[in-house]
Amino acid sequence: FRDAIWLAAVGGRVVPFPENTVRQALLRLRESTLTEEWANALDPNGEQMGWRRARLYARIGLIKTYLIRNTKQEITMKNREEMKNSVYWLGSLFATLADLQRAAHQSDGGKNVKSTIVDRFYTTASTCPKLVYGRLIAQSQHHLRKLENKNQNAAFAINREIASINQRIDFDEVPDMLPLPEQSWFALGYYQQIAEMNGRKAAAAAAKRDKSTKGDN
Repeated sequence: FRDAIWLAAVGGRVVPFPENTVRQALLRLRESTLTEEWANALDPNGEQMGWRRARLYARIGLIKTYLIRNTKQEITMKNREEMKNSVYWLGSLFATLADLQRAAHQSDGGKNVKSTIVDRFYTTASTCPKLVYGRLIAQSQHHLRKLENKNQNAAFAINREIASINQRIDFDEVPDMLPLPEQSWFALGYYQQIAEMNGRKAAAAAAKRDKSTKGDN
């Protein structure tokens, strides 16, 4: 990524991003998702965690900057609820459905699921989402029923989130095959949703620890 981001001004104008570099960033992100490099990058006990995280964030940052240049709009975690892009929310929905599967199948967060929807569908979902989303939504009902048997509150919360995200998606504006900008929107929606879910889980865990500490005192 030595020449990945062209931020210099040339002759009074901003030099655009080379699209091939963005394609490479998307490809590397896809590979890191399928090989669990993303999860390992966030594991504080994982080897090379710092390097993996830096590399992962650099790719996401590149894609985000590319989209900001294209749309001339601010794209942050704080304003993501204002996002009107259906493909962005398809990426968020995919992350939420993957989280549901993990919660439904394993008490340890689904780490031992042999074949996840990410393994099987991420590539297609991020390039031709209309081919798989009907199937994914149908599978989510099975996962919800399974989770309800273990934790009704968790099942209710994630079902409410899925419904909320679905309301933001207009399939009429989603291309049958996603071109480069839309693939970038999908990736950003996917990773920002993961970041938000991880933040909520960390906050809940911290609150639980705080409550436990106060109880001990």
